[in-house]
Amino acid sequence: MSVPVMKLLATRGADPNIPSIEGTTPLLVAAVLIVRHFAPTRLRFTGAVLGLFAGAMAALVYTLHCPELSPAFLVVWYSLGMLIPAAVGAALGERLLRW
Repeated sequence: MSVPVMKLLATRGADPNIPSIEGTTPLLVAAVLIVRHFAPTRLRFTGAVLGLFAGAMAALVYTLHCPELSPAFLVVWYSLGMLIPAAVGAALGERLLRW
């Protein structure tokens, strides 16, 4: 990622030190800033997809450091970790993605 983009994200509040669900806040802010320039027409759906993307990327990073690999753990906690940011993205999509 280029330095100007990182500075823009930092000024818009994408601080990795912000307590969030598995670090999804910086990823969701970055995704919203990028997709907003594509002028989406289905704002709620686009917000949900961006939230799901941010949750999935955070789950991927978490997987690299987590030794727990039981199927029950993966299904319950990873699903929640991806669905919560998707719900937040859907709720905020109309407001944040409007062009």
